[in-house]
Amino acid sequence: MCGRFSLNATLEDLYIALKIKARFNIEARYNIAPGQPILTLRNHPVRVAREFAHLGWGLIPGWMKQAPTTGTMINARAETIAEKPSFKAAYARRRCLIPATGFYEWKGANAPKQPYYIYLKASPVFAFAGIWEHWTGHDGSEVETAAIITAEAAPSLEDIHHRMPVIVREDDIDTWMRGEVEIADVVQKNIEFSYRPVSTLVNNVANDDARLIEEHALTLSPQPRDLLG
Repeated sequence: MCGRFSLNATLEDLYIALKIKARFNIEARYNIAPGQPILTLRNHPVRVAREFAHLGWGLIPGWMKQAPTTGTMINARAETIAEKPSFKAAYARRRCLIPATGFYEWKGANAPKQPYYIYLKASPVFAFAGIWEHWTGHDGSEVETAAIITAEAAPSLEDIHHRMPVIVREDDIDTWMRGEVEIADVVQKNIEFSYRPVSTLVNNVANDDARLIEEHALTLSPQPRDLLG
């Protein structure tokens, strides 16, 4: 899954990655978490144009009678997205891109697990494949939300985690946004990730600064020796 990511980019980096100018300042964020607003690039709901929009991270399907307070869907599996009732309408008609500079995964059998910061050396900014939804409550309240699409991990990431967010190549951006390509054809099976161990500070959503992406390996207490052996 993908449960935390970062976006600390310049406007120029964002333009190079997505070919559209953001008309606002980008605040560096190093610990973007579920339930928070995330920057997305989507097709405008009315005009024939693309727009940046801040949507809540955790998809609420439009058909739900009541918006959930917990357990919202932050990820959608590429393998089943076209059939799952929660995702198939958004996949067919409301695709988006979610810019990022890196994301986090955790490794280890026991707590504390070692967090890793994962990124692409060749691309300061890249884009996750995503879907978005518009939900309207009985009281007229409106909420727009999004989810990140995930797939089986590429070989370069298998040592850290068995899943990864789907990263859309520059050449696939237009066809993805127009709904002209299936997610299976977007998944990069041999994408070359880089990663480094980072501090457990990332575990707390209140921490959000550059320390989170600096290299920091956990110092684990030695295991007690077998007194009989």
